[in-house]
Amino acid sequence: MVKRMSRLKVTIIVILDIILQSTVFSRFNIDGISINLSIPVIISLASSTSKTKVSYIALVIDLIEDIMFSNIIGIRALVYFLMAFFIADFTKSQKYNRFFGVILTLILTYITYLFISLIFILFNNNLDLLNYLKGPIFVEMLLNSIIFIFVNFIFKKLSKGRRY
Repeated sequence: MVKRMSRLKVTIIVILDIILQSTVFSRFNIDGISINLSIPVIISLASSTSKTKVSYIALVIDLIEDIMFSNIIGIRALVYFLMAFFIADFTKSQKYNRFFGVILTLILTYITYLFISLIFILFNNNLDLLNYLKGPIFVEMLLNSIIFIFVNFIFKKLSKGRRY
């Protein structure tokens, strides 16, 4: 059975995610690739929180990120809201482990980028989708998966409390 985290711990994690994403990870850039801390955090939260709560947490995290980083507000928030909802449902029906989380991180990094890119293309924003899909997306997937391992380790240490 998955252990649950207290509301205070989840709130602190959400605040740290927003702060780290906006100050450190958004500045860490390798050939146009930046680490997205939100995907590993949402996947880890989905395994220890109800699907409704993790969906709203994802919505808040990424709405704030949309306001700070995006030209079009709400796209990321919608994608991450849906992602959190389905991941939480899926992780409850499957046996969740670290390897499963890494695979989810790889897949969802790719799907998230594709979905957000397609929406940006619909809004006629200049986006070089094909060049990014030829290589940089795989580096981003790898970086997000490595970050997931660390995030998951921290979540395991924090998951010794009452249910959120």
